[in-house]
Amino acid sequence: DDWPPNGHSVVDRSKEIAELEQRLSKYDAILRGNRVETDELHRLIAAKDTELITERNHRLQLEEQLRQQLDNQRRIEEMHALDKKSNSDEKFNKLHEAYTKLREEHIIVLRREGEVKKQLANLNQEHLQLKAAHKRIDDEFNQLKTDYEQ
Repeated sequence: DDWPPNGHSVVDRSKEIAELEQRLSKYDAILRGNRVETDELHRLIAAKDTELITERNHRLQLEEQLRQQLDNQRRIEEMHALDKKSNSDEKFNKLHEAYTKLREEHIIVLRREGEVKKQLANLNQEHLQLKAAHKRIDDEFNQLKTDYEQ
């Protein structure tokens, strides 16, 4: 009278095993999908890191070029001002013009620097968002793995 053991029939056990196998297959598919997504995020983060480094190097290169151009411009203007022996009003006007040009160029450089910094901030923000997404997916993956192992 004790058959089936624990009150479960063979058919019930078979159904339960089939359902568990289906769930296991489903979790395996989710796990594979998460791995693919995680790998893609790793590649994307690496690409963004490379892009960020490239942009930073380009900005530094542009800043150095602008510094050199401004220095050369200043030297040329100083030489021209010294070469021309004219009265003090003309010298003052030339120095004033040189100052105005340098000031305008400096403003342009500052604006460009602001744009480059803004781009860098945007890239940094995007990088942080990708890292957060990666961590979230990694956490989900680990939770699924833990659930699967239990």
